[in-house]
Order: sequence, then C-alpha cells, then structure tokens
Amino acid sequence: MTGFYMGSVSLTDEMTNRAECFVYGQSDSAEYRVENRAAPNVEKASRDDVLGKEGEEGFKIIAEAYGLDVGEIDYERREGSKKGWKPDFVYGGDLIHVKTVEPWGDEYLVSWSFSKNESGERKGTDPLFYKGTAKDWVALCVKWHSKIYLAGFLNWEQAKDYFAPPRRLEKRPFKSCLYFKDLKRAYL
Repeated sequence: MTGFYMGSVSLTDEMTNRAECFVYGQSDSAEYRVENRAAPNVEKASRDDVLGKEGEEGFKIIAEAYGLDVGEIDYERREGSKKGWKPDFVYGGDLIHVKTVEPWGDEYLVSWSFSKNESGERKGTDPLFYKGTAKDWVALCVKWHSKIYLAGFLNWEQAKDYFAPPRRLEKRPFKSCLYFKDLKRAYL
C-alpha cells in the first residue's frame, strides 16, 4: 500500500469530539509532553494530541477503504510516562505509526517532525530511530480544513533515508523531519 495522495476523509463532529474528550480528559498528559517531549506549552501539546487522534480517525477510514482492517483506535487513558510510544495500529505483524500535521502554507512547507535526542540518549527520542524495522510503517496525514488527507504511507526503511534537520535552528537538537517536497521528488 506504499504511496502518496492516497485519499481523504471529512472529519465529523463526532470524530473531533471523541479526540477532544480523550485529550482534555487526561489530567497530566499535556504537562508530561511539555516536560519530556519538547512541546513548548500545554496548549500546543493538547492541540497536537487532538490533531493526532483526528489523524488516526481519518487514517482508519482510509485504510478500510483499501481493505485493511487495522483494528480500533486506542482511546485508553494513560497518565504521564505511562502514555508511551506504542504504534497507533497493527495490521498483521506490521506496526503503523500515524503522524498528522496542519500545513502553514503551500504543500512544499509541509513536514512531519519526529522527536530525536541528538545527545544519543533515548529519553525523548521516538523509538523508531533506535528500534524501527521493516515491520514499521509511517502514515503521513495532513489536516486541511475539516479533512484528513493520507499524503503518504511509507515503510520505515524507506522513510528513514529522507529525514532532514528542522528549518528552525532551535529545534535541531531534538527533532528530525520528513519534508513532503523531498518525498514527493523521490516517489512521484
């Protein structure tokens, strides 16, 4: 199922409400993200978490349209460090990690950031960087207005070759990015 521009789905109020209720119902999840995952503040961390769940909602519907039964969205409440870095879905033996962004401008500015501690420590680093295998897949979603677009679906072995530093210098010690423009050039 590797590809780009693989479909879109309109977000319903029910989908967004489910995501918001889940995120805002966890007392310390956003605080934990600010402290341990380089989120700048609680409001931004919470918005990112809602966006992530909306992306999972959209991806699940698009995957099902391709005939993939990826299971249910994980809405189990976990606090702080118990939240973990588990994959969002499992299909067969493959692990699917959904990454969702909202673009700031044209498509060439779209990027997906992954946490990466450049000091070599694992704390704060997405486990894909030290445990990712050919069994890991990255679903790259974009929320544009009230729709989720599956912009790309790549195996980790393909994706890892396209990581680049973030544009913002202050983010470089703890982030690495996949830029849509680079992936588009490589695969389209």
